[in-house]
Formats: sequence, structure tokens, C-alpha cells
Amino acid sequence: MSAHLTHKFPTHIFPLAIVLAALSLFVSGCSVQKYLPEDRYLLRSARLKISAPDSVARAALRTQGESLLQDRLSPSWRVWWHYRQKFPLRWLGERIGREPIFFAEQSAERIQRLLEHHSHNLGHFYALATYQVDTLRQKQAVNVRYHLRVGPAYTIDTLRYYFTDSVLARRLAALRAETILKVGAPYRLASLRTERERLASELRKQGYYYFTADDLEFLADTIGNEKGVKLLLRLKPDRPTRTIRPQRIGHIRVITGGRRHSFATTDTIRYQHLELIEDHQTLRPHILAQAIAFEPGAYYRPEWHQQTIERLASFNTYRYISISYSPAPTADSILHVQILLSPALRRSAAGEVGAAYNSGRYFGPELSLKYQNRNLFRGAELLSVKGDMIYNFFLGPQEQSRIPRSGIFGLESTLEIPRFFLPKATKILPGSLEAGTYITLGGKLESLSLTLNRFAEEIEANNLNTLSEWLAQDNNATQGVNLWQFALNYGYNWKGQPAINHRLTLARVRYQNPVVQTEELLSLSRSLGFVRGLSGLGRLDRMFLMGCSYDWRYNSRQTVGFQNRNTRHHFLVELQLGLGFNTVLPVGNNERQLEREQSNYVRPIVDLRHYWEFVPNFTLATRIHTGAALPFTERAIVPYFDLFTVGGPNSLRGFLPRGLGPGITVPLNNNLLGQNGFGNVLIESSLELRWRLNEFLQFAGFVDAGNVWLYKAETEPTPGDFDFTRFRKELGVDAGGGVRIDFGFLILRLDLAWPIYIPFEVNPDTPPNRSPRLVLGFGQAF
Repeated sequence: MSAHLTHKFPTHIFPLAIVLAALSLFVSGCSVQKYLPEDRYLLRSARLKISAPDSVARAALRTQGESLLQDRLSPSWRVWWHYRQKFPLRWLGERIGREPIFFAEQSAERIQRLLEHHSHNLGHFYALATYQVDTLRQKQAVNVRYHLRVGPAYTIDTLRYYFTDSVLARRLAALRAETILKVGAPYRLASLRTERERLASELRKQGYYYFTADDLEFLADTIGNEKGVKLLLRLKPDRPTRTIRPQRIGHIRVITGGRRHSFATTDTIRYQHLELIEDHQTLRPHILAQAIAFEPGAYYRPEWHQQTIERLASFNTYRYISISYSPAPTADSILHVQILLSPALRRSAAGEVGAAYNSGRYFGPELSLKYQNRNLFRGAELLSVKGDMIYNFFLGPQEQSRIPRSGIFGLESTLEIPRFFLPKATKILPGSLEAGTYITLGGKLESLSLTLNRFAEEIEANNLNTLSEWLAQDNNATQGVNLWQFALNYGYNWKGQPAINHRLTLARVRYQNPVVQTEELLSLSRSLGFVRGLSGLGRLDRMFLMGCSYDWRYNSRQTVGFQNRNTRHHFLVELQLGLGFNTVLPVGNNERQLEREQSNYVRPIVDLRHYWEFVPNFTLATRIHTGAALPFTERAIVPYFDLFTVGGPNSLRGFLPRGLGPGITVPLNNNLLGQNGFGNVLIESSLELRWRLNEFLQFAGFVDAGNVWLYKAETEPTPGDFDFTRFRKELGVDAGGGVRIDFGFLILRLDLAWPIYIPFEVNPDTPPNRSPRLVLGFGQAF
């Protein structure tokens, strides 16, 4: 089945385009001479010409050279915006305008020297740079032309190490095999710096705490060797003796309360290898000892510093953590460690009050209260208790809504313990940066008020006699449904590396129980599914779910040294594998004579994200998000809170939440009882181009695609079933653009999205709504 798509280009875009074009011509034609001093000339442009043999790769020379020139230019249009001081142009002028940069002979000579210097760094030791100035007196501006002449780059001829300390010489010789400096490779100053940093980093891992890359120097000799460089690596003279002494850990002192002490003080409490000084005891000593990775008498290791910081921070008990080191007064190879901790506020309470309105014309207040205790049993246990209340009522006439009123009332408590409740936990994960146990217990009540005359067709079709009698007695009769849900989670989370997080949920229990005056209301819910009658699934069925899950998350931004690698690629990967055992149970006296039904399924989810900054300030963001609940029984009966949905500010922005699916199913408005918009198969993806104009403003253009489907969810075929041969034709697609305003603590996102392809438009009885949607969100979409 296919559909022919037609879409008229919005006519209001043409006048806007004409206005923007006229504005651009106006700005480009504006003169800035009246703002400039008479004897100064604006540096309008600078160009670079490179003369070199054909064997020379000019890309690196040009990149470095043009970066020097572009930062020192003043385009006329940007100078014009700089002088906009009146509202409303002032706000824009402060962000895109640039102060005038005037030509000066000293600046041109400085750039000339820098061009030669940068060429030397790339191995072109005898480079020559010149410049020529073209003056445009009528425009009061100058253009500068630079000419850089270079010969073939020098290569590394030999590499030698010279160290008088025998222990240090042996250790550096062992590291030489991994050197990045190869004989015959082009000479690069950046490569020499990288090699010094590599050696210093490896030595620090062996206990050389005071050793830095600045303690090493390369001597280069080109005499008597045409186009070859002889390199000699040695220690710099006049360095402190302790830089070549590996350091052993001495005293470890922990100070809580913000006071600093010298190691000469005696008011300490000793526990194992720690000396504790506390204004008031925050944590039990053995809890604190588990978080500190340093080992007295062992050689210093940099990873101990990171592990200790990560573990103490995971306690959520301290607002300030500092680790400092000091040499022992009587030895040059002993390193004392001092850890300064400032406790955070132990108890806190917060609340939020708001109101919500959605496209279904529902409006109502929202209330959220949260209480936290960061150190419940003096073991850094974090207790969080959260209560939520949402109440919605239909703004239109009551007879137009099936559910004129609804409310959700929830209470959840979570206890996070920053250690494993496991025997021999340190042997299971000895090098973990963080480890914890979590327990969650919660309950929720969803209350719905049903207008029976809006379900008259379903009541009659399914012979729901009791509901028919009530409706006959009162045509405006309403009935209430209360859906109780209880949840329990128990599991562990840990971090073995800074970039990788693990979460294992050993016990995941859910119980859903409807409370109704008659079981026919539950039959009414089942009749709203994709299979008419009692054989289909119902959102209000009584269910008891048990299961477990494992989550693996990788964030490349958290890898060690990510900020220093200047990489343009960032990856975020989240994998989840869950196992569910769901039992559908009869309700009350089982007037409907339903049998108990068991459904077991595996639930894999994959979320892949890639961010590529291909040029400065331009990022291409990509996301692929898929998931499924695959049964290994006759069918997959998945509670609605575990089903997938698409649409909304963080999904397909051109569609409402639950505004698509499953498959080509037409969405229903004001339907809180049916399964429309839910599915146990999910495929969605997004492509977004982001342009950061400045630290405050960012623009984006995007395309989203996706849908949800059913897979073995019903005993009979439905329009929402997943079919590999046709699922591509059932993907909803939208496109649009928007702006992001970065306030530092919050990113406000405004997007305008158009539905491009709507999979249920093949149904001639329900023409789709192609109107653009204005979407308000917080943070990036992904």
C-alpha cells in the first residue's frame, strides 16, 4: 500500500525571504567610515600564498597560517553591527559585531615572524615569509598579502637518550619501544611535546609524582646532515632532586569540617591506615576507609587520586572535596596525603507547583514534593522520598470527552547505599571507581472518571448489560475507575572506568490492580483494543510482573583526557537487556470467566548517539533508538508502563506524544483507556545540525523518523503489527528547525516541526493534520 504525498509550500515564506534579502543588501552597503579615526585604516582582508616544492604537503601550513590571519580581521559588516547601540539592534550587535581592528606595521611584522616560526615547528627550518600592503583610501581599509616560501621538511635521522641516573634510565629505556618518534618520520615540534608528555605520564604511574614533561628536553642537531635531524633526549639541568625519586605514600590524613592541620598535630583518631580529624563525625570510619584508595608504603599511583575523588563524590555527603600532597620533612621520597572534606547539608526538602495543558484540551495543576536525607545511618546512605499529584480536567463540554477528569497520585521512596551488599564485594570489583546498592519502593493511584454515553457503541457491541442499565437510567451517568500500581526494585550499580556505567536490577516487581464497581468496566477497556471482545489486551487488567535487567552505558566525554585530545567525535551508547515474567490475573468474582494467562518476554533496547563537530561551532548530531519486547510464550503481554511510544519534544517533534502508532493505526483523541500510541516494538532516529552562534544562542535544523508496532501482542492480526517487509513505509517523518537559548544553568529549546510523511494517511476517512507544531523543551532533544 502506498500513498501519494502533496504538500504546498507556505506562501508566507516568500515575503519573509524578500525582507531578509533586502536587509542583507542594506547591511552590506552600509559604510563604517564615519565611525573610524581619519588616520587609521581598517584591516579588511589578509591572504596567504604558499610556495613550496611539489613533495611538500601544504594543508598543515595553510591551516596554521590562515588561523593566524582570520582572527585579526574586521569585516565591514561585523564592524557596522558593533556600532549598533540602540534598541532593538543593540542586543544582536553585542553578539555578532566585532570591534574594528586597524592595520599596524608592527602587527604585520609579527604575523610574518609567526608564519616562519610555525613553519619551523613543522620541520621547514629555513622558511621565509614576506608581506605586501594594498591601501584602499576611498574605503579607508587595507588588504594584506602574505607570501610564505618553504623547502622540503626535515626528517628524524637518529634518536638517543642520555640520563645519568641509572634507575631512571632503565625505566625510560623500557618505555622507548612505544615511542611515537620514528626514524625517517617528518620532524614535528608537536610530536616532541606529545612524546615528553607520554614519558612523564608513564613515569607518574610508576610513582614519580613530581616528574613533569617540562623536566625533559630535546636537543636537535642539523649540522652535517642534509634534511635530517639528530635528536637527543635528556633531563633539564638545575631541576629539583625529588623529580627523579619515586614517591611512596606516607601518612594519610582526612580532615572533615574545613579546617587545615599540619602533620605535627596529635589530636587525631587512628583507624587502620587513616588519621581522622573531624569537627563532628559525619561517616563511620570503616565507611570512609573503603572510599580511600591510597595504600601507605606503596608507590604513588595517579589512578588512586581519581578513584578516591569519584568514590567520595558518589557519597553525596560532601559539598567540597580536596586532595593535596606534601613532602615529608626528613625524606625526599615520602609523600604525605591530606584529604579535606566539607560536609553538605544533611537534610533538604523541595517542592514544585505548576500547571499543565495539552493538545487534548486537558488542563490541571501539578504538585511535587521531595525530601532527602544524605546520610541516613552515617554510612552515606541517600534516602529520597518523592510525592507527585497531577489532576486534569477537560476544558470543553463534558459530553465531548470520554474521560472528563483524571488524576495521578504517586509516592516513591529510594534508598541508595554507596557500596555493595554482597559478600567479598571488594574482590568482585576491586578497582571500581564507584559502587552502590539501590532499593526503590513506590505506589501510584490513577483515577479516571468515565462518561458512559461516550462508550455507548462499545457497550452495546459487547453486551455489557449492567452499564446499559445505568445508561438507560441516566444518560449522563459517569463511573470511576481506580488503578493501583505498586513497584519494588533492588539492584546494584558500579563504574569500573570513568566512561562506563553498569546497572544490574536483580529484582523488578510490579503489581497493578484495578478497583471498579463492576467488571464490565474492565471489559469495556478490553473492547477498546485492536481485537474486539474479551480476547484482546486491556490497559486496566490486573497484572503481576517480575523481572530483572542489565544496563550498560558509555559516554566518551567522560574518558580520561577527553578534553585534551581535541577530538571532534563524541559517542554515547546505552544498551539494556531486560527479562519479564508477566501474569494476567482475574479480578474479583471473575464474572467474565477469564483464565489466568502467563507471558514471558525478553526486552532489549539500544540507544546510539554520535556528535560530530566537523567545523568549529557546527555539530552534526545523530541518534538511533530501537527496542522490542520479544515473547517466548504465545504472546507478549506487556504492561502499558513498559511499552514504547513516540512523539513529543524528545522524540518525533512533528507529532504529539502517542500521536503515532502502532503501525498505520489512526490515533484517537481523549482516549486514556485504549492501546493507541503504544507498542512493544520501537524504531526511531533523528538527524540534527546544530550551529552555535555564540555562548548564548544556538540554531538547529532536524529530521526525525520513527514509529511503534505490535509484535505477537494479540491473538489475531491487527493493523499495528510489525512486518519487516513494509515497516519502512510505516515510519512517520517530520522536519523543522529551532533555536536554543543557553542560560548556563538551563537550555531553553523552541522548535517548529512539520509532519512530512504520516503513515496513517492511507486511511481516507481520517485526513491527517499537517499543521506545523511549536514545541517547547528543555535541554537538547538528545
